[in-house]
Amino acid sequence: FWNQALTWKTLFCSMCSAFVLQILNSALETKTARIGNKYSGLINFGEFKCVDGSNECMLWGPQDLIVFILMGAGGGLLGALFNQLNLYLTKYRINHVNAKGRSSE
Repeated sequence: FWNQALTWKTLFCSMCSAFVLQILNSALETKTARIGNKYSGLINFGEFKCVDGSNECMLWGPQDLIVFILMGAGGGLLGALFNQLNLYLTKYRINHVNAKGRSSE
């Protein structure tokens, strides 16, 4: 049903449709079809501005880095747990669900 050629075709069509949609979106907003305006993109978070209005501010500090590291480690551990559970479930299904060589008498 799903093969690699279909995956590439889907990716190509998605890229083309995103490009055309971006052109149409920019044409509607600026009356000219130009790419690379100030707020380009279909999803936009606006400008990140400093609270005091200056141009030199930090959006995160060293104390935030600890939180980012913990979030990454937690995500990695959850991923490893998922992989182990998936491996266990696969081995269980191979040995106990529709095991080959067993007759259903």
